[in-house]
Amino acid sequence: MFLVSEDEAPITDASKSDQIVSVTFDGPFSGRLTISVSESMLGELAANMLGVMGADETTTDQRHDALRELANVVCGNLLPKLAGVDPVFNVHQPALSHQIPETAEATAKLFALQGRMELWLCLDQRASLFAPA
Repeated sequence: MFLVSEDEAPITDASKSDQIVSVTFDGPFSGRLTISVSESMLGELAANMLGVMGADETTTDQRHDALRELANVVCGNLLPKLAGVDPVFNVHQPALSHQIPETAEATAKLFALQGRMELWLCLDQRASLFAPA
């Protein structure tokens, strides 16, 4: 997948809903990472993870598993960036969701030729208190 600007991203079909996953974590601070992926990008993500030629070769279960794995990987890489490598976190099993957070400490949007992805990081307390020097 290649990232593009928002202007270059394809217009998504409003009749197809995004797939949403959330993963909670606790440790020196706790919170939740939520990821929303357009259906078209999710198929490409699953195909890429499984090493198959196209999104149409993946099942719904495989797409959901790929989304949960993406949440694990992103959360597992983000937490050491926020807290340093020494603190230990317990990352819980990602779960499919139907809602996105109303507020978040940090958000990001990624656009690709295959669709879009949005991320929300919600913390129970300020992570800056724990960030590495």
